[in-house]
Amino acid sequence: MELLATYFGAVKLLAVQPVDDTRGGKLVSYSHGQAQALGIDFCLQEERVYRPRAGAFFGIHFQNHPQPQSKLITLLSGCGQDVIVDLRRTASTFGQWQLLELAADAANTLFIPPGFGHGFLARSADVLMLFRVDRAFDPALSLAISYRDPALGLPLQIDEALLSPQDRDAPPLALSPCNL
Repeated sequence: MELLATYFGAVKLLAVQPVDDTRGGKLVSYSHGQAQALGIDFCLQEERVYRPRAGAFFGIHFQNHPQPQSKLITLLSGCGQDVIVDLRRTASTFGQWQLLELAADAANTLFIPPGFGHGFLARSADVLMLFRVDRAFDPALSLAISYRDPALGLPLQIDEALLSPQDRDAPPLALSPCNL
C-alpha cells in the first residue's frame, strides 16, 4: 500500500498493488496495520455496495457531530469522479475542494476523514463501488451541501434527473448546518 498525494493532508489516496497469477487477480483494498502505518485509524462499522447508473451523482454528503464518519471508497469496476469538500470551519482550507478520478483498474482506495463532504459521479455504466464507514449511518445527522453552490464553483456536469431529492434540495455551504 502506497500513499499518493492529495490536496488535503488528512485525505489519503492509497495505491494498492494487485497480485495476478494464472488464476486471475486479487488485491487487498484495506489493511488495518498498513493503514495505521500511513496515519489512518479506521474501524469498519458499516459497508455498502453501490451500482450507480452512468451519470448518477451521490453527494456532497457528510454526517454531523456527534457521529461524524470516516469513509473508505474503492471502485471494484468502472470509473468515476470523487469530489471532496473541506467542511472544517476552523481549517484554513474550509470550503475548498478537490476532484479525484477513481477507476477500478487503478486499484486505489480513498480515505476521507471526518470533516469533509464527499460526492461521487459515476462516469461509466459498470461502476461497482465498495463504500465503508467507521460509524453507522444516522439519518438525523446525515446532511448534504449543494454541488451547484456558486461559492464552491465545482466544474461538475450533473444530470438532474439522476439526483436524489436530498441532493436536489441541498443548501449551499453558507447555509449548511455542518458542525464539523
